[in-house]
Amino acid sequence: MPEGFAARRTYALNFDEIEDLDGLRVKVRSTTVDVMIRVQETRADDGQGIREIAAHFVDALLEWNLEDETGVQVPHTVEACLQLVDREYLIEILRAWQRAVIGIQAPLRRRSPAGEQSRVELPPTAPLSESQAS
Repeated sequence: MPEGFAARRTYALNFDEIEDLDGLRVKVRSTTVDVMIRVQETRADDGQGIREIAAHFVDALLEWNLEDETGVQVPHTVEACLQLVDREYLIEILRAWQRAVIGIQAPLRRRSPAGEQSRVELPPTAPLSESQAS
């Protein structure tokens, strides 16, 4: 009998373009479409919204090297995210998570079939005048 298959991808979040987060490594697993829809519909401009999004993120969090100010690794809990992580850093981490899970991660597998070149009509031009000998 064939073994079951759990379709779960993992993602290493990218913070290369955020100077303050250079060196941060975060690995998450994929989530369901339902969770991502709920995350996208949740307003992140209030405490309750950030708490809800952070809860979904923590459920997907596999590992990170994030430490608090004393050098202790930040636990994978909503409370730790909200109490020990700088607000702007947390927002950037959550955005990176959303981009990774929602975004296209691999090149398309199928090539587009070759088609005809589109026909472009050139604008009308005036006839060229004959050059005059000097």
